Amino acid sequence: MEDVLKDVIIEEKEQEGRIFNLYVDKTEIAEKIYEKIKNTVNKDKCFYLSDNNTHVGIVSVADGLKSLATLSAMNLDIKKADGYLDLMKENLKELFNQIEYAQYKELKEHPVEGQPARLRFNLTPFDRTIRDPYVDTASKLLSSIIEVREVLFRLVNNQKDKNLIKIDGVGNVDDILLALNDVVKETLRFLCLSAIPNPKPTVRKFSKTHEDGTLEEEEIIINYLGWNFTRFKDESLLEGEKEKLEPSLYFTYSVSQAYMSIFESAQEAIYALRANNVEQARKQISQDKVNKFDHDVKFIQSIDEEFNELRDILRGVGLRVDDYIADIDLRDLFLGVDGKPIDHSEIERSTTNNALFNTLFAVSILNNCGVFDIYDKYLPELRKLEYASSVIANVFDMYMDLEISKKLYIVEQYVLNFNEFIPTNFFETANYLRKQRIQVITIIPLLVKTYSLISAWIVQYPQKQMMDYLKLILESRRLDKKRNVKEWIWDKEMYDVSINSVFVSTLADFYEYYEKYEQPFLDPQARIAKNNAEADAIVKAAREAAQQEIEAAREEANRKVEEANEAVKKVKQERENLPIIVAIKDLVREVLEQELVKYLPNALNQARDYIFSHDDFRVADTTDRGDADALAKAVATLVSAYAYRGFVEGINKDAGSARKDIDKFRETNNEGLGDYKAYREVIDKIIEQINISLLSK
Repeated sequence: MEDVLKDVIIEEKEQEGRIFNLYVDKTEIAEKIYEKIKNTVNKDKCFYLSDNNTHVGIVSVADGLKSLATLSAMNLDIKKADGYLDLMKENLKELFNQIEYAQYKELKEHPVEGQPARLRFNLTPFDRTIRDPYVDTASKLLSSIIEVREVLFRLVNNQKDKNLIKIDGVGNVDDILLALNDVVKETLRFLCLSAIPNPKPTVRKFSKTHEDGTLEEEEIIINYLGWNFTRFKDESLLEGEKEKLEPSLYFTYSVSQAYMSIFESAQEAIYALRANNVEQARKQISQDKVNKFDHDVKFIQSIDEEFNELRDILRGVGLRVDDYIADIDLRDLFLGVDGKPIDHSEIERSTTNNALFNTLFAVSILNNCGVFDIYDKYLPELRKLEYASSVIANVFDMYMDLEISKKLYIVEQYVLNFNEFIPTNFFETANYLRKQRIQVITIIPLLVKTYSLISAWIVQYPQKQMMDYLKLILESRRLDKKRNVKEWIWDKEMYDVSINSVFVSTLADFYEYYEKYEQPFLDPQARIAKNNAEADAIVKAAREAAQQEIEAAREEANRKVEEANEAVKKVKQERENLPIIVAIKDLVREVLEQELVKYLPNALNQARDYIFSHDDFRVADTTDRGDADALAKAVATLVSAYAYRGFVEGINKDAGSARKDIDKFRETNNEGLGDYKAYREVIDKIIEQINISLLSK
């Protein structure tokens, strides 16, 4: 085993010949990191910028809080970790002060959800004379708050104690979460307003023909170019300057990462809200995740307008970046200044060069802005997996070549140079920022972070390269020169709160990858648990799907029965009004009237003879033998019986003449008659019904 990995790999003989390594539990790593970073604060327990700059500001506090939150996500026991809750509380308090969350003490008295944020919102981490809000600060703030929200939710959900963290004027955890929601909403609004408009909006069209032949089309308008260091307000621009504004790859990358921090933290809720099936999605979530899902749904609903607006802006921006690099094959070349391609040899001849950073920024933007998803849907032949993996491999190979030749200094640090077009009224700020030599990231965490991003959203299976990237993370820890050992804080020569935050986050990403794609193959119990969980989820989903199908089938069957009944009813009504049916009824009615008139007198005579020939019916002149009503009923019954007998004989005899009349009618009225035999059956049915009716009397 390589020496650099001895702190994280469990060395056991029975693991020899294994494909993957078994790593130390992430909780143990989180505890070691926490023991180091808890001492990187000032006397007020607030995080400072670096060993060389002990200034406490919005960036130092935001990145320090993000590191604390990341360690919590790595299962650090925050109630047992010495001083953790105090650090969280004091830095949250300082965060509210730094962004000038005006009158936040009122929140406890007026905790109305969705109320407008009360922010003057100072977002500059620099000299207070520079009042232009800084886009990167907003992005860092947003990412930090999203992770802190996760910690606070877990704290309350697990401990059931909303008073574990209290801040004067804000109150308990619920109040803090409400305040942070305000800050998220306001920060999103600022980022949306800071996007640089496209002076000549363009449209990208995509289409796809499905197997059933239907055509699906989509148009995406590129209304914005990206972001630079601040918001360039229209009223601050001189004539013609608005059309010259240029975006920065770094600041655009920074905003896209901030957006992804929200998306990754609440993706199930976001998908459910977009599909408008929150209740159905909730039923498919395991019970231990329902509270988190409900929490996320409520949060996303509270920022819905701003979040969706940023998403729409980013979709266009991502395609703009895609156009920007369209003529450069980043699997072999790199992205230089002004979109120019640079090869390996040109980088090696440089003193400093940002081409590796630019390349990784571009790939991350394509992923974060959904360009890879668009291509996967409409242009699958582009094979986003092979492309993204090859681009990162190209950067890694260049890095290793420079390490071998002792020239890593060329690409190791990304220092903002603000070389894009800067409007006249922003020159003073830009010049001030240039003099600061702002180092925002180093190559190792960006390289590993980008690969982790691609692993999570595109590759999604075990990868041998992850071991190489883990080694890079561990090698980059700060060296304690007195003891000649690597500490659990970063970067190599000194501690820097921002760089440390990125490294800790990247290490957490590695463990998330490991637990998802490697550990199940190593730990039998974990594998069994994983398989059981997957099986339970599949069975649950299948049952729910089957129940839904049954309900849908039942509803469909009932609907079809109703439709069929209505159709039969309609047909019957239409048939009743056909000329032939009307004619049949008229003919039958005429026959009935003729026959009844013909046979009724005879029936009366027969009934009279029958009555007077039977003693039982001679009661008209004696009151003790019955009553007149009974006699009347008897007479009616007998008349009906005799009339029926004669009527049937007459109908059968005259049915032939009735049919002849119908035939005659048919010869002169062809329209609507239909099949002759069918109507003969109708006649017989009518006669049959008449017979039944008479018999029932």
